[in-house]
Amino acid sequence: MRILIAGGTGLIGKRLTETLSKDGNEIVVLTRSENSNSGNIATYVKWSGKQDDMSWVKRTGKIDAVFNLSGRSISDKWNEEVKRAIDNSRIDSTKSIVEGIRNMDDAPEVLINASAIGYYGSRGDEVLTEDSDPGDDFFARLCVNWENEAFKAQDYGLRVIATRTSIVLDSNEGALPQIVAPLRRGIGSRLGSGKQWMSWIHGHDVSRAMSFLLKGSIHGPVNLSAPSPVVNKEFMQTVARAIGKKARLPAPAAILKGMLGEMADYLLLTSQRVSSKKLQDSGFSFEYPELETALKSILSQ
Repeated sequence: MRILIAGGTGLIGKRLTETLSKDGNEIVVLTRSENSNSGNIATYVKWSGKQDDMSWVKRTGKIDAVFNLSGRSISDKWNEEVKRAIDNSRIDSTKSIVEGIRNMDDAPEVLINASAIGYYGSRGDEVLTEDSDPGDDFFARLCVNWENEAFKAQDYGLRVIATRTSIVLDSNEGALPQIVAPLRRGIGSRLGSGKQWMSWIHGHDVSRAMSFLLKGSIHGPVNLSAPSPVVNKEFMQTVARAIGKKARLPAPAAILKGMLGEMADYLLLTSQRVSSKKLQDSGFSFEYPELETALKSILSQ
């Protein structure tokens, strides 16, 4: 297949590009980077990610499938300007992709568009499936709008999937290195109350799951989350054991909010107990279903 990936230079995009290339697919990556030279495993095409910029369509040629993973990092300290950038980068790029698909002479078969478990908001102990109602905070509303824009591609005959992705565990990028750093100093036995549910997925399983979704007939929202979420206190203690440390000092919610602002509520203190049943029932098997084995794999690298 000839596969287009928007956002192919981020944490998930780099893994996905490598996985799909190894499977024998031809990869075209849309990037905002000035470096648009072709690499060994992908061809890079410059784009702005703006809705009114369709210049990328002719330069990508015929495409069989599209992944849209584009969006500004959410790991910066949030203020109103950053929140607007987080929102606009996702909505505008998705509008650009869908409009580009509409302008293609030969439309692709499938669009797999990023979303996040932030769709659900903070839900305590509730088990969250793809049929659960959305939350009503900033990030939940963003995810609803994000998915709605992606599903407009159904009007052009595409099978559309919104991947509601949980915390992606990776040795070099994302949340895990930021969690490991204070734990090495004995800080972070729990974040806030420690009772909030944390849903997670190994980076390798993310790319495997996205590759899996290219096949078959599954559509609509799909949770990308390992089948064994844990409460935060257990998560932090498991990470500490994996690096051979004892974490004794908790990180109170007030301190986290003082350091990170509103982002702390959405990324560290929110409770999301996400089910992977839809993905597993479709035939996908996780290589890393348990947190301890996932962490051993990652932190031994």
